[in-house]
Amino acid sequence: EEEEEEEEEEGKEEKEEEEEEEEGKEEKRRRRRKRRKKKKKKKKKKKKKKKKKKKRRRRKRRKKRKKKKKKKKKKKKKKKKKKEEEEEEEEQEEEGK
Repeated sequence: EEEEEEEEEEGKEEKEEEEEEEEGKEEKRRRRRKRRKKKKKKKKKKKKKKKKKKKRRRRKRRKKRKKKKKKKKKKKKKKKKKKEEEEEEEEQEEEGK
């Protein structure tokens, strides 16, 4: 009888150990999954940040280009105006003669 009880207890202990192992595996799996999820989230955040930065830089560049174009246009206009005024002056001088 004692032997049977011992065997039963050993069987129970083995069963418990197996269950603990399974729980340990589950826990590990859970942790791993959590870690992976966190990593993925971090990566996504980084990507988003990079995208935002890129967008901002593009916007800045576009603005700069626009400004430059405007300046050039203004300069051209000024030059044209100056040229026209000089031509007018020449015409008046010729008429004066």
